[in-house]
Amino acid sequence: MGSSGWHYYVPYQDNIQKALDELRAQVFLSGDYVGGRSKSKRKHASIDALLSARGFDGTHSILDVSFVSDQPMRVESVKPEDFYERHLRFQALLGNDPAGFIRRMAQEAALDVEGSVHPVMSESLMNICGTLTPEREAVEAAASALCASCARNTGRYVIVFRDGAPVGILFAGASGD
Repeated sequence: MGSSGWHYYVPYQDNIQKALDELRAQVFLSGDYVGGRSKSKRKHASIDALLSARGFDGTHSILDVSFVSDQPMRVESVKPEDFYERHLRFQALLGNDPAGFIRRMAQEAALDVEGSVHPVMSESLMNICGTLTPEREAVEAAASALCASCARNTGRYVIVFRDGAPVGILFAGASGD
């Protein structure tokens, strides 16, 4: 099937992780993802159960990312055939990491590990939006470029402004197989 780009806009809140968690819950309840169903016909009891069942194919949605890094995403070139091996290695590490040490270390190192969402670097924001305080129209126009710049099962987020004040967050990424 290949990976899919996706983007979502939510009202602004200071806690980006909370905004991501609430958005994921909303998308899960709506069934608006690959393999989704309406509430009355839901096949899986939780996001984790859904992701486990979907495996590497994922949901082609925000459900495929789960944690926010405060560090901009590294830019690296990974061959498509390497994604699967990378995914399996990382999942094996996480399976042996009940305390979350590996995930925390990856976040601190600003690695673009699967399941992570990173802020867009200031330089990139200037290049794609022309400002460090972009309004919604500019950010949504740049959403495809943001998706294309993400490694599979990762995302980026941009704080959206109106009249110099934060009003929203745009999450964009790529996931699925």
